[in-house]
Amino acid sequence: MNGKLLGALLMAAVASMARAEAAPPAVGADCYIDAAKVAHPPRFADFPAARVALKPGPRRARPPPPMSRPGDPGFETELRRQAAYRPNFAGAFVVAPWSCGTACEGFAIVDARTGRSDIGTVFPGIATDHVKAFAGLRFRRDSRLLIMSGAPQDPETGAEDGGRRAGVYYTVLTGRKLKVIRFVPRALVCSPPGSEERP
Repeated sequence: MNGKLLGALLMAAVASMARAEAAPPAVGADCYIDAAKVAHPPRFADFPAARVALKPGPRRARPPPPMSRPGDPGFETELRRQAAYRPNFAGAFVVAPWSCGTACEGFAIVDARTGRSDIGTVFPGIATDHVKAFAGLRFRRDSRLLIMSGAPQDPETGAEDGGRRAGVYYTVLTGRKLKVIRFVPRALVCSPPGSEERP
């Protein structure tokens, strides 16, 4: 065997080993989404939001409590009530969560200046049953970045997709809607069995 052929075979073997090492783990029931495993994630500081002056008046300091579901009696009234809380997202907005079932979070974004909740939120809800530490939503007042971890519900039907789109979604508030700027599939941020943190 000549040196060139041996070199080519050696290079092919090394490349094959590198591909096998880089392949994501199989996704099973014991695969928990761990956003800490995302390589070079978008950072809150990369998407700053200025604090906005609000009308004078009392503001509740604590985060809003979970609400009833959309369509339930009093839901719109509850959204307006949520606007009375101090902004907790993107300078002048309140992320108002509700339960959409066991290990599922839905949310609206309420403009604390107007009480309106017409900002598009990408998904009606996100299943968090396979999310490490159940941190389905992460956001800050001084940033337009909102991070969602889990399996989203279909925007049309509200049904879960069986985990096919599960992972970490990095979204940014642009104008009146959230825009997905990066998606990392569950298979690439999988924690091994037994490593999930429970509250």
